[in-house]
Amino acid sequence: MIDETNKEIGRRIQNLRKSAGLSEDRLAELLEIPVSFLGFTEDGKCNPPIKILMGISNILNVSLDYIAFEENE
Repeated sequence: MIDETNKEIGRRIQNLRKSAGLSEDRLAELLEIPVSFLGFTEDGKCNPPIKILMGISNILNVSLDYIAFEENE
């Protein structure tokens, strides 16, 4: 069963990635993770480790709070 929180986080990551003009392939490359893992993350099918979320936060220039809770600093 896909957790709704994971789905919301995945949608935020996908929207931020697209807004930044990055493909899944490019973001996965920057994070040094398989593109399939990023796809599962964006689909809300997995709970990514904090290290990955921190990398996404840094690359997309948003806070972890925004990724996790859609709250600005």
